[in-house]
Amino acid sequence: MKPKKKRLYDDNYLKFGFTVIENIPQCVICFDTLSRKNKPLEFFERKLKVLKHQKTAVVQMFNVNEKSLLASYCVAFRVAKAEKPHTIAENLILPAALDTAEIMFGKQEVEKLKNIPLSENTIQRRISDMATDVRDQVIEKIKESTYVCKSNDWFGFIIRLKQVMPNACWMHCFLHRQALASKTLPQEYNEVLNINIKIVNCIKGKALQTRLFLIICEDMGSLHQNLLYHTEVRWLLKGKDFEVRAELLVYLQQVKSEYSKFIFDPKFLLKLAFLSDLFEHLNSLNKSLQGRDENVITAKEKIHGFTKKINLWSSSINQNKFN
Repeated sequence: MKPKKKRLYDDNYLKFGFTVIENIPQCVICFDTLSRKNKPLEFFERKLKVLKHQKTAVVQMFNVNEKSLLASYCVAFRVAKAEKPHTIAENLILPAALDTAEIMFGKQEVEKLKNIPLSENTIQRRISDMATDVRDQVIEKIKESTYVCKSNDWFGFIIRLKQVMPNACWMHCFLHRQALASKTLPQEYNEVLNINIKIVNCIKGKALQTRLFLIICEDMGSLHQNLLYHTEVRWLLKGKDFEVRAELLVYLQQVKSEYSKFIFDPKFLLKLAFLSDLFEHLNSLNKSLQGRDENVITAKEKIHGFTKKINLWSSSINQNKFN
């Protein structure tokens, strides 16, 4: 019996990634040994099919991950737009989508939906990423804009605008209007307003005084345990001051303040109560003029309605009707 022919090893085979050990080619990367006897052509054909299948699977997996990521961002966007808690995506949206997909398309589509990341932390990160992206886009557009901001030169802007649009109109913010309105109060009410501002600023001026007043409010079970700094612009917050007048009296007596005498004055308290009621209505009006979907038309209607209320109240007071 003739011995089997063997192909001699050539050193040039190394450039193809093979060496020889015991007359059997061996790959220098994966260390697999190849033999013509136990590695027929069919073996390499199967290897080729496996290799092609692996490449296809990698591409499909990449596409699935990309679509899952996009779907996750879409769900996070809707959660943020609806102002719902982050947990709603994992606890409600995903289970509902799985049930719908199983009924309409079958279990195969359900498995695809399960790959969508919708956990609470994931939704939070998605929303944060989108918010950052929106901010960056706005900043980039501002940088690229050729228009100049005229907010620091308001009157110059008005003059230029009137030259182009003579019929254009403008208005100041409500805080400026309220500051001007506080100047028109009758003298007796203006004095009450100024005294009240001085009392509050006396308490808020020092951290120690603020803590002492807080302790008094807690001991007396007050509904309000803090006061805000007052200026002539912040004149709409006097309702809270009137509600804590008992606590104010105790505090002013303890620190021996000269303002304690006003808390004993019935006329002062009556005027303060009147201002508190009036400012409470004005404060409600201010809040209604803010928020989403508010525009000039709706604001104008609310202001006109409030003006009619004032006329009605004035007429009732003139007729001694206080109900």
